[in-house]
Amino acid sequence: MKKKNKTFIPGTAEWLLQRQQQSQSQSQSQQQHQSALSSSRPETDLLSSSSSISQTLVLPPPPPLPPPQILYAARTHSQLSQFVQEIRKTKWGKTLRVVALGSRGQGLCGEFTNTSTNTTSTTTTTKKKKFLSESKLTEACLELRKSSKKCSQYVNNESIATLALHGLVEATDLEDIAKLGKTNNTCAYYATRMSIPIAQLIVLPYSLLCSKKSRVSLGLQIHSNTLVLVDEAHNLPDAISNLNSVTITKSMTVKAQQQLDNYLIRYVDKLSSSNLRLLGQLKLLIRGLISSMTTTTGGEGGEHQKQRYLLSSSQFLVSQRLETINLFPVLRYMEESKLSQKLLGFMTAPSSKSSSSTKVEGDNNKRDGNNDDGGDKADNVSVTSHISPMSVLETFLEKLTYANDDDGQVVIDKGTECYEGGSNTADNSSSNNDNDNNITSSYEKEPQLRFCVLNPAVQARDELWTSPRAIALVGGTLQPLDVMMRELVPGNIATHAATAQSIDDFWAFTCGHVVDPSHVLLQSLTKVDGVNIDVRHKTRSTQAVTTAIGKALVRLCQSVPHGVVVFLPSYKYEAVLVDAWRKRTAAGTSSPKSIWNQLEETTTVIREPKQASQVESTLTRYSRNATKSSRGALLLSVVGGKLSEGINFADDLCRCVVVVGLPFADRSDPLLQEKLKLVANGSIGIGNGNSSNSNMLQSTAARDYYRSLCLRAVNQSVGRAIRHAKDWATIVLMDERYPADEAIARGLPSWLTDSTPSWRRDLGDLNSVIRRTETFFATRTSS
Repeated sequence: MKKKNKTFIPGTAEWLLQRQQQSQSQSQSQQQHQSALSSSRPETDLLSSSSSISQTLVLPPPPPLPPPQILYAARTHSQLSQFVQEIRKTKWGKTLRVVALGSRGQGLCGEFTNTSTNTTSTTTTTKKKKFLSESKLTEACLELRKSSKKCSQYVNNESIATLALHGLVEATDLEDIAKLGKTNNTCAYYATRMSIPIAQLIVLPYSLLCSKKSRVSLGLQIHSNTLVLVDEAHNLPDAISNLNSVTITKSMTVKAQQQLDNYLIRYVDKLSSSNLRLLGQLKLLIRGLISSMTTTTGGEGGEHQKQRYLLSSSQFLVSQRLETINLFPVLRYMEESKLSQKLLGFMTAPSSKSSSSTKVEGDNNKRDGNNDDGGDKADNVSVTSHISPMSVLETFLEKLTYANDDDGQVVIDKGTECYEGGSNTADNSSSNNDNDNNITSSYEKEPQLRFCVLNPAVQARDELWTSPRAIALVGGTLQPLDVMMRELVPGNIATHAATAQSIDDFWAFTCGHVVDPSHVLLQSLTKVDGVNIDVRHKTRSTQAVTTAIGKALVRLCQSVPHGVVVFLPSYKYEAVLVDAWRKRTAAGTSSPKSIWNQLEETTTVIREPKQASQVESTLTRYSRNATKSSRGALLLSVVGGKLSEGINFADDLCRCVVVVGLPFADRSDPLLQEKLKLVANGSIGIGNGNSSNSNMLQSTAARDYYRSLCLRAVNQSVGRAIRHAKDWATIVLMDERYPADEAIARGLPSWLTDSTPSWRRDLGDLNSVIRRTETFFATRTSS
C-alpha cells in the first residue's frame, strides 16, 4: 500500500518544517530536471536523419514554480530597518510575510549577545554585556551546538519553527525578531532562516544576496518568480568586488603548511602516487605564497622590494616561479577529496611561547576583540577552528585562475615589522629595551596577500542576474548610469544606459525630488575675509584655509537653528582642522579665544567616532542637543564614513549641511590606478581606444570615472537632509571648485541645483552666504 504523506495544520511548527523540506526537495528536483534536459539533448537532429524510424524524446514534466518572492537588499542594517518600518505603514504591513536576515553579531545569537558577566571588587559577577567579533561568535555558536552542553536557545526544531511563525505574523525587522527570541529563549538566528521558504518579502544585506555560497547555505532560491530590488545600488559594484576578493595572511598560510605537513606524515604510505604529486605541487604553491609575503634584505629586488605593490595573477605566479604548476588539477583534487575539511583535524594547538607567526595571530586576535571601526577590519583575517586555513587558501588559488588578468589583481603587502621585548608592550622597541636577549620580532601590520576583483562584471553570469523575473536597481545617485551598468552587466544594456534609453531588457526611469524647490537653498562658500576656500591637498592644511573654515562654521552655527552637519574629506583632515582650531583664534575678531572655544560657546560640538560601537551613543547625544537644546548642535563627520549614508537627519536634526572640499580618492592607490586603466581602455565606462582620437577618449573616460566616484560620495552626504516632502534645509558647498568647475557642477543632483538656479552666480563670500541663510530661515520659520 502506498504510504500517504502526513499533512499538518497550516500555521503550525510542523507545517513550517514540512514546507521547508518540500522547498529543499523541490530545489533538488529542479536541478535534476535541468541535468536531464542537458544530458538528453541529441548530438544531431533526429528528424533530419536518413533513418525512417521516428524517435520521440520523453522528458519528465517540469516542476511547479515556487511561490513569488521579493528580495530587498541594502548595504546597511539601518537601511533595512527603515524599509521594514515603511512597509508597516502600508496596507500590506499586517498581512505581508516579511523576514529580515542578518548575522549572528546583530543580536540574533542570544545565547552569547544576551549573556552578561558581572565584576565587582569582591566577586566576578557584574552586569556587563559581552560582545564577540563575528568570526568568534560563529565559532562559539557552532562549538556549543556540537558540545554535550547544547545551546539553551536551540532545544529542538519545533521551537525554532514556532518562533519563525511568530515573526511572520506581521512585518518584523531584526530587532523585533531578536526581542521575540530573547523573550521565548529561542534562537532568532536560525528562526529567520527557517522562515525563508514561506516568506513573501525577504530583507537582506548585499553580502547575503551577492554571494552564491551564502544563498546556498541559506536555502535561498532565485527563480523566475523572484523580484530582486537593490536599494542604494551605486554601492553594488564595490559590494560585488569586495565579496569576490579574498585575503590570506602569513600566519594563516603557515598554519595551512603545518596542517599539510602533519597530514602527509601520517598518510604518506596510504596515498597514491598521483595524489602525492598533487599534494607536492600544493606544498610548492604554499611555499611560494609565504615567500611572497617575506621581506628580503639586500640584493636587487626592484619593484618587489616595496612593502606594498600590485601584480596580475600571471605576473604573481611568475615572480614566485610557480607558472609551471597547473592549478586546475590541484584545485580539482582539493575539492573532490575535501582536503580542507580533512586538515581540520590536524590543527596545531597554539603555543604560549610564540614564534613570529603566533605573535601575528595574537595581534590579530587583539584587534578582533576590539570593536571594529570600519577601517582595517576587512584586512584582519582570522581563522576559527571551524574554518580551515586551507579552505581560504583554496579560494585564493581559485581566484588566480581567472582567465583575464584585467579582471583581478594580487596586492602583496609585506606588513610593517616592529620589535618588542620581554615586557610585551606595544611601545617597546629594540633601542629602548635593555634586555636585548628577549627582543622578538612582531608585526604592527601583518603580511598578507589580497586578490582584488577590479571588474565586477565577471559575475554577470551569476544566477542573480540571469534567473529572476526582474532586477530593480534603485538609488538617488546612480549617475553616470552607463559606468555603473558596465561594471555590473556589460554589453547591450550598458550601451543603452549611456543615453538612458529603454529596451526590452532594460528600462530607465528618473523622477524629481518630492520636496518643493523653495524648501532647499543651495549655496557655495568660496571666500572668507579675502581668503579663497581651496581645499586641495597642497593648500587645505595651511593656516589661512583652516582658520577660514573654522570662522565660517562659527558664523553658520550662530545663524542656523538646531542641527548643523559638516562633512569633511577624511578622518585625517578632520583631526588636522580640530587641532588647528584649538591653537588659533579667528582672524579679524577681538576675542582671544581659540576657534574651537568659540564653536563650543556657540553650540554643542560632536565628532564622528571611529569605533562603530560608539555610533549609536553619538547619534543619541547629537539628536538630544540638536532638537531639544536652544544652542543646537554641530556634528563633524566624514564623507564615506559611518554617518554619510543610511542615516536620516530629518527636520531639526539637520537644517544645514556643509560639505568641505571634494573627497577625491587617493590616486597613488595601486588598485585605483589599475581600475582607471580598465576605464581608459574601454573595459569599464566609455571609450574603446579604437578611434584615432583614442588617447583623448581614454584620458577623458578615466577622469570622468574618477570624478564620478567623488561626486557620488558628495551627493550621498548632501542627501542626509531633506528626508520628506515638508522638510527644509540649506546646503553649503565649501570649496571654490564647486561653482567654478563645470563638470563638478554638472555632477550634482538636478533636484539640488534646480532649487537654486543662481547658486553659481551668487556671491560666495561669507557675509553674503550668512545673509541669504538668515533670510531663508526667517521665511521658513514664519511659514
